[in-house]
Amino acid sequence: MQYLLSILIAGSTSYSLAWLSVRLAPRLGLLDRADGRKLHRGTRPIGGLALFLGLLIGIAPFIAWSRAVASVILGSAVIAGLGLLDDLHGLGPRTKLLVQLLAALIPTMWGGIWIQSISLGGLSLELGNWGILLTLLWLVGITNALNLLDGLDGLAAGCAAIALGFTALFAWRTASSTALLLTLALLGAALGFLRYNFYPARLFLGNEGSYLLGFILAVLALESFQPEFGHLLALPVLPPVLLLGLPIADTLWAIIRRARAGRSIFAPDLGHIHHRLLERWGYLKALGILYGISLALGLLALGSWWR
Repeated sequence: MQYLLSILIAGSTSYSLAWLSVRLAPRLGLLDRADGRKLHRGTRPIGGLALFLGLLIGIAPFIAWSRAVASVILGSAVIAGLGLLDDLHGLGPRTKLLVQLLAALIPTMWGGIWIQSISLGGLSLELGNWGILLTLLWLVGITNALNLLDGLDGLAAGCAAIALGFTALFAWRTASSTALLLTLALLGAALGFLRYNFYPARLFLGNEGSYLLGFILAVLALESFQPEFGHLLALPVLPPVLLLGLPIADTLWAIIRRARAGRSIFAPDLGHIHHRLLERWGYLKALGILYGISLALGLLALGSWWR
């Protein structure tokens, strides 16, 4: 019952705050303004913090607090704050990377959430201190990957919701009650927000929302395979990578594309997968194709692990 209540509370809270953000964000200067690299015209209000508050209120009555859980919430707050400042003032890429790294260090070093060993094809490998570096790379990488995917109305939130649905199945199968509660609460918050973010969007995630979704999803994609929240032992390699294969592939392609063109890998462009599909198929078909890819990758992740 607590899981159902959590998803309902988080969803209704996020929905209500998204409705409020549509009206208040312009007064606070939280607006996404059109430019040459964006697809919309004029301005759109930003309200990604509705996700964070929806998550917090959704888990508050039920969560078993621990240092690991607190570290994820604190790291998420830092990430959301970074996104908010970026939306308001526009921060440089080095500043953003530095703060993202500091946010990732909170669950990794304070919360003890780092990959100690991995398993692949029946083989197990102890990582030692290399596991800390791998975990930081994963957290920062997925945070930015989901941000880069946020290029069409409803794309990042919708794909995150699909990934969270599969993450909930992993957590349920592993009997990871804390990861399951966090996953369902974030899923509810994402679905509540999607009501205003789906095409044609009345509200954008902004960097505050896309960073937040990416950061927490990166943690949960690992923790859902662990019975005890906070320990990453014998972590299966393929399922998390397949589950988030779309933002990972899009980010890797963006880095290669920009490097080959002699541009900074941080320089935005209109060459992402969703831009190509939009040009050929239009908004709703492009969105449907990308949702379908996310669903297919989730099924592959499920099949690669479920026994």
